[in-house]
Formats: sequence, structure tokens, C-alpha cells
Amino acid sequence: MILFNGVALESVAPVCVEDVRVSPISMSATTRQRPVRWGADYVRMIGGSRTITITFGLPTNNKDDRQEQIRSIAKWARSEKPGKLVLPHHDGLYLEAICTALPDPSLRQWWDSRLRVMFTTMDNPYWTSQYWKSAACGTVFTVLGSAPPIMRIERTLTSAAANQVYTDGERRMQFSSIPAGNLVIDLNRQTAAVIEGTTTITPANMAVYYPGHAFGGNAQGVPTVIETAGWNIYRLALRSRTRVHIDALVRNAAVTNVYPLGYEYNGTYYPLDLNEVGTTITVDAFITNYEISPGRFSFTSLTYTPVIDEETTGTSIMSAYIPYVSKFIQPKTGKQTISGTGTVSWRERWE
Repeated sequence: MILFNGVALESVAPVCVEDVRVSPISMSATTRQRPVRWGADYVRMIGGSRTITITFGLPTNNKDDRQEQIRSIAKWARSEKPGKLVLPHHDGLYLEAICTALPDPSLRQWWDSRLRVMFTTMDNPYWTSQYWKSAACGTVFTVLGSAPPIMRIERTLTSAAANQVYTDGERRMQFSSIPAGNLVIDLNRQTAAVIEGTTTITPANMAVYYPGHAFGGNAQGVPTVIETAGWNIYRLALRSRTRVHIDALVRNAAVTNVYPLGYEYNGTYYPLDLNEVGTTITVDAFITNYEISPGRFSFTSLTYTPVIDEETTGTSIMSAYIPYVSKFIQPKTGKQTISGTGTVSWRERWE
């Protein structure tokens, strides 16, 4: 099975995968020209990207069905940024890649079944573990792999803390102050941020955003913003894009025919109903419906907990980082210790 951003290729079209080829990481040598002698001086070798080519067939004799399946595959492969590509025979690993070539079927020999889709890695060309490992700060741990891991330091602070120091014996990071919340120090990106904890919102937290409209399903049941008198859409924007776990949702049972809540992600609105309780979603903003007469919202309360991952940026505390006494700890493989308060988490990577 081939998965991209959690969706299987085999689930969008009846493909017969013939071949999957993963190239090695491209290499380029940096050299320095010699002023007199022939040749060049070697400086260093730099790794680049790698390509993944998936060759597949579509066993159908219907021209229209085939074109529709190709469109479905193209929609599956498209993304605005690199996503997680899971391939056969690499259990527990993924490549971070973006589609760079879609199927190009012949319009004359439309029955030619062999098609290709290509992905290319960008800033992370390594095979990356899908699973996090962790160890308490101050304990000895071992990172496996043949490439530097994805690594971060996490800590939950119930109150603000001053002059916090983390060190691996070679480099030392110091923060003058850290506010209460979930601290995440990203050692790869060299950033530090605090993510809020479990939060409950009510209609009082929201402001009118789209007068004369409601968020519900159209005649085909597709979620959409509908222009309708007697309704307003209210909105609450989060401080930054956040991946959240929906803990609880209380809807107003007296309000029907509209969604109790919706959420905005990358400019698109999605319904947020009782079915989403217990799931995890990525959110830019929450929206809800307000029925002007008799004056009631479609939800009562929503409780969610931010999830610490690559899509949750939080509020930066880099202004508290003291650069003149600090050097960011570098992710590395092997046996090591990072002292301080919190937990070290990492994903191992291989070339």
C-alpha cells in the first residue's frame, strides 16, 4: 500500500502498482579552482534531494472511467507543501516529499495502461521513523540511524520559570524566562515556542465574521457557506496554525439544519460535529452559526488540547533566548545526554 498524507493510492483508484523506484540522495561536490595548476581542490560533498517514481496501471476499458480515475490520482498526489509518503517494504518509515510530475496519459492511445507519478524530497531527503522515542532530560539515551534525527525538547510548565538552561556538554542553551504552557524547543529549526494547554471556548470568545450567512450542507450535502437571511457566522482565529485534539463538544440541540461548529484550514471550511470528538485536526480558526431570532448559537462549548507536532507552531519565546551565552544543541546520533528539565523526543532517520 502507498500512502500520501494518510490516504492510500489504492483507495482513490483501482490501480495495479507495477514498480516503485526510490533514487539515492543526489550528491554534488563543492570545489575550489586552483590559480595556476590544472584541476580543482575538493572542498566538501553536499547531499540534495531524491526522487520517488511510482509506475502503475489502470485496468479499465472505459475511456471516461479512466480519465476520471487519473483525475482522482492527480488530486491525491497534489499538496501545497511536502507531505508524508509511505511506501511498501519500509515499515515504520516515511519520506517527506511533494509531487513534481503527474500522470500524462496519451489522448490517442488512451488504453495504454502504464502511467507514472513522481515525488521529490526537499529539505528532508532521509527515511524518517513514523514513531517518536523519548527520554527524560538528564538521562543517557541512544539515537540510532545514519543521519541526524528530528529532535526536540518538551516541557509542561504550570507557572513561569526564569533562567532555564539545557546542555549536552558541548553546547549550552539558556532562556531568561519561559511562560506557563507547553514548551517546545525544536533543535532542527533552532526555535523555541510555548503552546497553550487544554482550552474551552464558548460563543463569548467569538466575533461576528460573515453577516447574512450560515455554514451547513448544500442540496448535495456538501459543506458550504450559504447566504441566508436571519443567520450570521461567528469566528475565532487561533494565534497560529495548531493541530488540536477535540476533547468535548456541546451543541445547542435547539438549533438544527446547520453545523454546530466548523473549522478553517488553509482557507477552506470543514464541519466540526460530534463525529470529530476524539479525533485530531489542524485548525487556523473556528466558526459557528448564530440564529438572529430568537438569538442563539449552534454550540454551547468546545474543549480541545493542542497537539505538539510539525504543524503546531505556538508562540515564539526566542526573545528570551540569550544568544551571547548560548549555542543551540545540534541533533546527532549515538549515546548522549541533554541536561535540564523536561523530555527529549526524537525521530530516527536513515539515508
